Amino acid sequence: MTVYSGNDGVVKVGESPSAVSKVTEFQIDTTGETDRTDGMGEDWTDSLVTKKSWSGSMTCKRNAADTNGQEALVEVGTVIAAEFYPDSDATGRTKLSGDVIVTAVTEGANHEAANEISFSFTGKGALTRGTVGA
Repeated sequence: MTVYSGNDGVVKVGESPSAVSKVTEFQIDTTGETDRTDGMGEDWTDSLVTKKSWSGSMTCKRNAADTNGQEALVEVGTVIAAEFYPDSDATGRTKLSGDVIVTAVTEGANHEAANEISFSFTGKGALTRGTVGA
């Protein structure tokens, strides 16, 4: 079994995707709404997925000079293309992509650590799962 390091993860945003700098973590959650299809007299419930959705979050060490990455995400309501690479953007590795709507931005300061900025987002349309091409 191959195991990858999260340290190799990459996030890119924009039409000509630029890597977001100083990402420390990201998470993508995919969910499906269900509708029960069972009826009277049946002993077990049965369901089917009716609609899918996805959302996620990302935390970075604050870098205001990252104008094509972090700074492209600081306005709530921004719609932007995003690509997520859990174990690097090398050929053959997993790539998750789709448009996102920025739904929350959290900024803070800590006198014992580098400042962080976090982004929450909701997928706008489908999340595409594929592999990085050559």
